Amino acid sequence: MVVQEQRGIYLITGIMASGKSTVAQHLAEKFEKGVHLRGDTFRRMIVSGREEILPDSEGEAIEQLRLRHRISAAAADAYFEAGFNVVLL
Repeated sequence: MVVQEQRGIYLITGIMASGKSTVAQHLAEKFEKGVHLRGDTFRRMIVSGREEILPDSEGEAIEQLRLRHRISAAAADAYFEAGFNVVLL
């Protein structure tokens, strides 16, 4: 079943291993033009100097998280402007 609704950008959040990726994928597949944008992909693109996010992270790790969020938002905007519904994880 293809969902025929007003286009949007949908942000899926939640704790680790809660099924966010599965929900995001299924939702994106419901749209005629849907994108499942995985923000974590941008984190993995850093091949050296990457700082992992931990509960007590600060400094460079937080800056890299903010960078990932900015890049994800820009990519979501670009897909949306091209006519897609975007499910951002």
